[in-house]
Amino acid sequence: MGVVVSLHQDLISEECWSCGIAFAMPRRYASKLGENGENFYCPRGCKLRYGPSEVSKLKEELAKAKENAAKRIKWAEQRAERARKDAEAAERSRAATKGHLTRQRKRAKAGVCPVCTRSFKQVHAHMSRMHPDFDPEADHDHID
Repeated sequence: MGVVVSLHQDLISEECWSCGIAFAMPRRYASKLGENGENFYCPRGCKLRYGPSEVSKLKEELAKAKENAAKRIKWAEQRAERARKDAEAAERSRAATKGHLTRQRKRAKAGVCPVCTRSFKQVHAHMSRMHPDFDPEADHDHID
């Protein structure tokens, strides 16, 4: 006659999510599979795994990609705004420089020294006689 062994083990019941067969496995083994994410097989040979499904992994990956895309869009918008502000500042600087040069040309045509601001009749006469067509507001330095 054979030996009778009495064994008490805590089992967890499962149902194969592929073929639908019911089976059981030790609870500690099931916990280990869940922690490690290891593959296991149902009695009919279907490959199973605890943990996030492929669909949930893809959803998570998609959510991360959308988040990264949103961050990149925000960064690009901020960069474009900075470039717009820089362009506006450069335009204001160009206009101010052009105005300054125009004032200096007008002063030179009127015979005013740019350093001491004194007026010299000879410079004014020279400009009138030698450069009568000189237009202080014309674009001589190509600042535009």
